Amino acid sequence: MNKYNSIYLGIVVQNNDPEHRGRVKVWVPHINGSIYDKWNAVKKDRSFKFPGLNLESDLNLILDELKENLQWAEYGAPLMGASSSGLYNAFYSTGSVSDATYQLSLSGASTSSVAPALKLNDEKMGEKPGFVYEKYGTKLTDAFTDTTANNTNTINPNGANYRPSTYSNAAKGVFSVPNVGAHVWVFFRDGVPYYPVYMGYSLGEDDFNSIFQSEDGSYQDYPQTFESVSKIGRSAEDVNTITYRNKMVINQRGAAIEIINTSDRERFKVTSFAGGFLELGNDYNALFNPKNFQLLTQKDKFETVRGHSNLFIGRDNDNIIKGDYFLKVGSLNKTALDNWVTAYTAIANILAKPESEDKSNLVVTVTAQAEALAAAEAQLGFGGNYIETITKHKFSNVGLVFNTFASTRYNGTDKIITHFRNVISGGTGIVTTTIDAIEYTHIDDMPGGNLTETVGNRWSMLVGSGGIDIKTTGPVNLGGTIMALAGKQVNIASSDDMNIDGGTNLSVIANIMTLRTRNRDQVVIDDNLGISKNLIIGGGSYTEGEMYLQHITAPVEFQQTESTTINAAAGKWAVTAATITGTGTGPGGSYKSGDKISLVTDGTLAITQPHTHYFKNLPLTLVTDPTAVRTAAAALNGGSAAAAATAVADHYNTAGGTKSPDQNGPKGNTGIPGN
Repeated sequence: MNKYNSIYLGIVVQNNDPEHRGRVKVWVPHINGSIYDKWNAVKKDRSFKFPGLNLESDLNLILDELKENLQWAEYGAPLMGASSSGLYNAFYSTGSVSDATYQLSLSGASTSSVAPALKLNDEKMGEKPGFVYEKYGTKLTDAFTDTTANNTNTINPNGANYRPSTYSNAAKGVFSVPNVGAHVWVFFRDGVPYYPVYMGYSLGEDDFNSIFQSEDGSYQDYPQTFESVSKIGRSAEDVNTITYRNKMVINQRGAAIEIINTSDRERFKVTSFAGGFLELGNDYNALFNPKNFQLLTQKDKFETVRGHSNLFIGRDNDNIIKGDYFLKVGSLNKTALDNWVTAYTAIANILAKPESEDKSNLVVTVTAQAEALAAAEAQLGFGGNYIETITKHKFSNVGLVFNTFASTRYNGTDKIITHFRNVISGGTGIVTTTIDAIEYTHIDDMPGGNLTETVGNRWSMLVGSGGIDIKTTGPVNLGGTIMALAGKQVNIASSDDMNIDGGTNLSVIANIMTLRTRNRDQVVIDDNLGISKNLIIGGGSYTEGEMYLQHITAPVEFQQTESTTINAAAGKWAVTAATITGTGTGPGGSYKSGDKISLVTDGTLAITQPHTHYFKNLPLTLVTDPTAVRTAAAALNGGSAAAAATAVADHYNTAGGTKSPDQNGPKGNTGIPGN
């Protein structure tokens, strides 16, 4: 038998090894010549590159005969990596196919990297840690496979496609089966043609062009003059003399791996069958996904971006965070900000002085502190701002359950308040009433639902005409140095109790001001009242204490003195030039109206004729007892209507006596003649 001890080029005609160990049938034409019978039946030249009737390949005429007669060729795999079926430990003189972290412990027992309870294999042998995710019984799913359990808004149809290919406890090396039609290099073990071994591919011009030739026909990554042409063959330096060109491609149907070594184009790229790729280059790294992109991390993720980070989302952004969420913006250099505050304190102290004090050193102080302020701001670094722009609406929900527990309660002891002054009870009686006393109720924080914002400098909110609604089932506390509340209409209401404390000063100003109780009761001012201008009272008034007036303007009222008699005590007294009214006869003789008398005498004089006088005065009604005043004013208590003044026409009377017309009364009164 002839020996074939060289390396020969053949073509693969069959690759479905029944033993599934990578064998193929390879035809080497100038060694297996006895299979030319069908070719020899027709006298013509034969040619082929690849099988296929559509390619007019002559190989198809003898293809079935070749499959039947050729021997299976063994796979001569390239040496790459471990290239073995297992591991040998020289210390223990043991071998194992286990890929566990520690195949054998110091005690010699088999140790698994994963929980034995998972029963990853029947041999109870350790596997690669990742093998647990490859088993269907322990397969992984992401958070978007169950919208109820994880509160997601979108279902991921591929959320369970996280099955790795660990090839745990399998042989190590490069495994591939060439296609039918592949041109491979073959040698024969011991030179015997019945023991072929294939070990490498033979690629032609078209094969290399399909990999190296660009769309424009150039070969930018195929070696050119850099390594192959010396100065002798070149007249001058050009781009090819300084540009190293080379690349390596592993191209399979499922994916392609490309390593470009060309100067300034160095990159690594993996491209999938669907077109998704990962590219690691000099200027950028790119990841493209023609369909969904899924990332599942079982533990922690750390991502550091030293420059800018940019994210564009064409549709919804659904983030679910089971733990806490921290967002920190800026350098967080508190020392630098403390330095800024220290430097600005001198300026702030000047600005806080009253307007009357000297502030002429403000410019000098600002100039002196400018350098320290600038240095502190520089230490704070770039940025530090958080800017959020939303085209439509924003909804924030803090907490899952609304806290509706009672935040106030009514104290068992009622609150006593002044209701009105009672003019009946001595004129000083304060009528009080009670209302329910309201106080805070201690409410412990719920497990969630708090929103806390700490703003170091200023908090500003500008809202359009839709307005602001702030409502709570609990208390509201607002505080500040100067608070301004303004609007076209301001409504302040309380269902139970309202207290306003103006501190040193409370000033209320309005074009029109009304102060009244809901039931038209008294408005009680529980202290002194000073009015700088005018006081107008539409009804009556009652004053228990002394009233002091500089002047009174009032309608005139004719009042009548009380009926009187004259008694002169014993002693010297005189009547000088008195005019007698009327006629009569006395001890001294007769007299008539108009006579003058003068009398000087000792003794007692008694004029017993009662008489009264009318005089002009303020409109007054005098009573005999202070209690009667209070009784008359009792109508002013509570929510009574305004008391009208007594008519001036009725104000002629004997003070404290019976009202009756008198012949000496004022003019103008019906039935009363003039003086």
